[in-house]
Amino acid sequence: MKFALVCFLLIIAIVGGTLAVRYATQCRPDVYYLHLYSNRYVAHVMRTDYPPSDYDCLATFSICPEVPFYAALPNYYKPEIEVSGTITLSGDSRDSSVVFRVGSPDESFEYNHDSFVQPNRLFSFQDDSYRCVVSTSKNPFSELIH
Repeated sequence: MKFALVCFLLIIAIVGGTLAVRYATQCRPDVYYLHLYSNRYVAHVMRTDYPPSDYDCLATFSICPEVPFYAALPNYYKPEIEVSGTITLSGDSRDSSVVFRVGSPDESFEYNHDSFVQPNRLFSFQDDSYRCVVSTSKNPFSELIH
């Protein structure tokens, strides 16, 4: 009787541990990356002679869906970047509320993006000088830019 009770408790512990591990691995939040590109800046140096078709990645931010995020990169105004917002999952689509603040000696602006953001698709703002993409990859989407 004592042996059966110990075996029963051991089986319950193993099953409980297995279920706990399975639940923990399935409940990890998805991680997305917000890439910010510009054809006005490259490698912390302002370029006025840059061809408009060449976009470089200014910053990449790691974000989790439905979790408010905030990031600031002073960069000594070359350019200063501030991003805040929330990416919300709704079925297969992603709604967003993202605010970009970019400041440099020759230009400062704030852009509010409160509309649909499709993953892995670029959206442009500020006279097409800046582009942004939300992706599941850490790698910048250079093939989408050029």
